[in-house]
Amino acid sequence: MGGPVRAGFGTSEITPPPGVDLTGYGFYRDRRLERVLDPLYARCLLLDDGQTRLAIVSCDLIGLTIPFSDDVRRRIAEACGTRADGVMLACTHTHSGPATADLLGMGSADADFMARLPGLIVEACAAAAADLAPADVGWATGEVEAIGHCRLPEEPVDYEDPKLGVLVCRRATGDVGFVQYACHAVTLGINRECSADYPGAVVRAVRSHGVEALFLNGPAGDIDPLVNKAQWGSGTPGDVERYGRQLGDRSAELMRRVECRAGAELGAAEARIGLPVRVPDKAALAEEHARALERLAATHEPADRFEAEACERALARVRSGRALDTVEFVVQVVRIGALRLVGLSGEVYSGVGRAVVRAAGGPAMVVAQANGALGYIPDEAALAAGADYGSSGAAKIYGHFPLEPEAPRRIVEAVHGLL
Repeated sequence: MGGPVRAGFGTSEITPPPGVDLTGYGFYRDRRLERVLDPLYARCLLLDDGQTRLAIVSCDLIGLTIPFSDDVRRRIAEACGTRADGVMLACTHTHSGPATADLLGMGSADADFMARLPGLIVEACAAAAADLAPADVGWATGEVEAIGHCRLPEEPVDYEDPKLGVLVCRRATGDVGFVQYACHAVTLGINRECSADYPGAVVRAVRSHGVEALFLNGPAGDIDPLVNKAQWGSGTPGDVERYGRQLGDRSAELMRRVECRAGAELGAAEARIGLPVRVPDKAALAEEHARALERLAATHEPADRFEAEACERALARVRSGRALDTVEFVVQVVRIGALRLVGLSGEVYSGVGRAVVRAAGGPAMVVAQANGALGYIPDEAALAAGADYGSSGAAKIYGHFPLEPEAPRRIVEAVHGLL
């Protein structure tokens, strides 16, 4: 049953200044922020059962590195009186936000903005701590008209539209909670405008129904907005609002129907695991680098520049002996009564998400881009085929080698072990 729960909610604006690099699309696009379509925010839902305090934080950003996330989580824990493993720091994965990591060819993080960002995130969490009030807690999942589609070259036979998840804390001082759904936040395509994309519109729609909520993106590594299926990059601010209203209205409906309880036991645990990668042969990599340089000299195309620089970086790692055969990955399980929130530090494919939910052995929601951003986490079949962007070239952007097909199984085993 657990003890009485108190819940608090806080926000802080994290919109970057004009001129910073935007990130998430193509190579060397020179996307610098010119205007703001809608502000970016850090939001925190704080829960306390008298024994354990949890901070669930969502930022309107593409993602954060694991070391940066670790530092911010420690600061949040100190500010809110909890442990670092009781802090889930997730990103909505908007591609219309500032560069926050060294993603090759996709802009550079602004040093001043990154220096201020931790304090702004902690500010939202401190506001949530000051807002704590008695709450009855409930959660639900439900069907919703899909806003996304599977973008893989061949849609997996077991692909299914993601469900919508909600949690609501009913308080005399105002209801608070979160919405969880899986779809890439790439509605707007390549632009020079700052926006939280559809996740921000979801939050605005839920607020119009009287609930302050944050958005948690799910296993959306292979899911794009439907507007991109018709014509990639054709989305408009109107599409953003339409998707937000579609998900937000349905979320509010689910929240109204939730049976909330006065008590819920809270808990959290995490594991750091190594995901195996394929370290290339030095001679083969040198040949690939030479071919990339030849193509670049002939074409001067951004894609060829990217391949040449990615090969150069990889070759330097192999020659220096710094080419590790695993990369660090964070798995976190947050327990809210019977519900498990599983945080995974990457762009998880929907098939991996379903395997994780099965491993949880009960009600569970997957939160991607949580506590770090390693890059794409395809399922075993996609990794074995290596035919899509997420399974092959994307690892170069994040500065590591492609994952081995067994990597998803390691994640599932870690989740099972934590539970």
